[in-house]
Amino acid sequence: MPLNQYQQEVGPSLVDATPGRMPDITLLDGRYCSVEHLTVAEHYEDILDFYFTNQILSDWTYMYVDPFESEEAVRQCLEDYEQSSNPYFFAIRDKVSGKVLGTFSLMAITPKNRSVEMGRVILAPAIQKTRVATEAQYLVMKYVFEGLNYRRYEWKCDSLNR
Repeated sequence: MPLNQYQQEVGPSLVDATPGRMPDITLLDGRYCSVEHLTVAEHYEDILDFYFTNQILSDWTYMYVDPFESEEAVRQCLEDYEQSSNPYFFAIRDKVSGKVLGTFSLMAITPKNRSVEMGRVILAPAIQKTRVATEAQYLVMKYVFEGLNYRRYEWKCDSLNR
């Protein structure tokens, strides 16, 4: 293990210290789900169901916005998501039902430090605490570490965020 000038272990030097790339994907395909870049044309109807029509109000407790009060508010939000590059938004498509049953984003994307944060996670009840939700996280983590060659993937929450 390399030592610094104070004789402390510091780990190996980075082979490539140039800034990383920004996320830019169409599809990450897994066994139980696919993760797709969120688009209004492709995903609005499915997302409307768990964002508005059958929303679980308590799922919004730790979100940055309150639950949506209209279909138009959902559409506007998703249009903003689609255009955003930081955060970069994904839709989670369950392979059994064929429906989009979750959304999340890579946010606080810092190419200089090759770090990202996972956030704005909303999952329909059908995929909460399932292999689909776990695999969706895995697919994005794999993309971040192996595709973008980032060094840090953070998912911040507090001790009460269940």
